[in-house]
Amino acid sequence: MIVQGSDLALQDMIDRAAARSRHFLESLQARKNYPEGVMLFDRGQDVVRWPGMLLSGTYNGIMCLDLLGALADWPGPLRLSVANWLLSHRCASGVFRIEGMTDDAVYKRPALEDTWAYIDFHVTNYTLGALQALAPEDRPVLDFVRPWLDPVWLKAWLAERDLRDPWLEGNNIVNLASFLGLLKEEGDPLTVGRVREAFAVLFDWHDRLQEPSTGFWGVGQMQGGERLLHAMAGSMHNFHIWYACGRQLAYQDRAVDYVLSREPVWHSACIDVDEVECQTGSRDRT
Repeated sequence: MIVQGSDLALQDMIDRAAARSRHFLESLQARKNYPEGVMLFDRGQDVVRWPGMLLSGTYNGIMCLDLLGALADWPGPLRLSVANWLLSHRCASGVFRIEGMTDDAVYKRPALEDTWAYIDFHVTNYTLGALQALAPEDRPVLDFVRPWLDPVWLKAWLAERDLRDPWLEGNNIVNLASFLGLLKEEGDPLTVGRVREAFAVLFDWHDRLQEPSTGFWGVGQMQGGERLLHAMAGSMHNFHIWYACGRQLAYQDRAVDYVLSREPVWHSACIDVDEVECQTGSRDRT
């Protein structure tokens, strides 16, 4: 195969960007009073005032290093030390929480119970991702998610999803789907069967509520503007369920058409990654 000069130049840019990213992540080491491998959320983090954000900095950093292939250089004792530090943030219920987060300091929904449900799912999914990167052979205990294996419970939970905020609900749904996928990996025949049933319920719910003209989920998206943008952002999370299960996604060409209609400029980290994911996901499955 002949490699074009432009391809070599692009690869060189990618390699240099990866090296800079790795150097930046290594500069975020919390060091004092914390195990090696624990990372700051950003260079300006006041660890004394906001120690809890070390959890977010660490699980984000670990997953980035994994994507860069840098964790291959970490010896076993270092991996175990960081994994144990992450596990120290686990509550008795099985979910992970950021130290110092209190009822009066969190908000995602008017109901406090809904706020905590969202945050617990989010923080737990990200922490489990970092733990998998550090010790892929270890199976996390996921008893907290077993109620969602009951079809009646799951259907009731889905009925309460508020698609006026599809971006938030996309996070709720993809986090649950990630937990279900981990449960399936346990290999217990009974659990595997119940997980398959849960995914069937999830797909049925999505099939009924997907907008054919866009491929997205969300109330008011046909008005365009921010509502359509947020429907796209939330739906990119939902799309991962199809990707993970190897299923054909309906109306994905409409979703790609919308993304390609947008001005090719920087918007935000979340939005830009969602737009790229929409198109690469489509390409990989055609």
